[in-house]
Amino acid sequence: MSSPPPEGNPESEARESTPPAMYEVDLHETVLFVPTPAPEQEGRLVSVCLAGRDGLTLRALGRVARVVPEREGREGGMEISLLDVRRRESDLDAVMSSLRPPSRRPSALSGPVRVLVVDDDALWRRRTVDLMHAAGYHVHEAKNGVEALSVALNENVHLIVTDVQMPTMDGWQLLRLVRARDELANVPVLFLTTLTSDEERIRGYELGVDDYIDKPFNGHDLAERVTRALSKGRGQPESASGHVLRGDLSRVGLGSLLSFLELERRTGILELRAEGGQGALHLKEGQIVRVDLAPSAGMETDRDRLFAMLDWRAGDFELANASVDESDRLGTPTGQLLLLHAGMKDEQANAE
Repeated sequence: MSSPPPEGNPESEARESTPPAMYEVDLHETVLFVPTPAPEQEGRLVSVCLAGRDGLTLRALGRVARVVPEREGREGGMEISLLDVRRRESDLDAVMSSLRPPSRRPSALSGPVRVLVVDDDALWRRRTVDLMHAAGYHVHEAKNGVEALSVALNENVHLIVTDVQMPTMDGWQLLRLVRARDELANVPVLFLTTLTSDEERIRGYELGVDDYIDKPFNGHDLAERVTRALSKGRGQPESASGHVLRGDLSRVGLGSLLSFLELERRTGILELRAEGGQGALHLKEGQIVRVDLAPSAGMETDRDRLFAMLDWRAGDFELANASVDESDRLGTPTGQLLLLHAGMKDEQANAE
């Protein structure tokens, strides 16, 4: 004969029936602690993979905010600030399927120019819209990335001006989806944002943003950058094998750009155009192996030419993936070259 089941614990049953508390965490504002016996240096960019037991995987770019030493039996490691968190595109299938596909691709700039302004802040959105109206553009509005994608697909827009930090779908995800759609891939996108770090701006250029407009902005700067983006355009959409990283040297320092490319171990030819001349840096797995510069009078070595280019504060850069098989003419890692240049500039400043 079986024994009767034990009586339940009312307190335990009450706890089990209580639903778990729900918390919302903004990963862009979260500092992640990574235990490791060999932490990276503070300020260094790192790649982060966040894997869940259910198979969900997030990819992120982070910056080491602080190295935490081992103490009192606690494992040391590093605190990482997450800069860009990538969701799987499949998570947005439901959103994408609800959007009506466009009847045609964006046309050439004939007739009224259609600008899409995206911002969850009604005051900033209204100010931007008013300035665009005053400049003679036909303006559409959206308050997040989901609305913006729908408008962009249905209204055949010529330019998108978007905030970055927004609910539902932020500017990063909107940019990825715009560049992934053949109908929108050649539409210029401007980030209207408070992003200030070179790392964040480089990540935007890596994803395909065309320019940045700083908040708070003035009407003249906004109009100038919109006009510039419309006149330059993006040309034909780029294939994955021919990916191009391009941007503005006044928005991102060349030293920071080279540090990023070293971290990513990128191979290709980085072309630079500035008032001081134009040149090209040949990169092999993130290391500079050759430097071309015109004009290069008085600069006999590749290092001399590189240091001259590192002083450029304005101009354009463009990195195209290409095979670089030549031998290393500098013989010094990129990071060390950047430190040498910084030390030289410090000595010059102290001497003045």
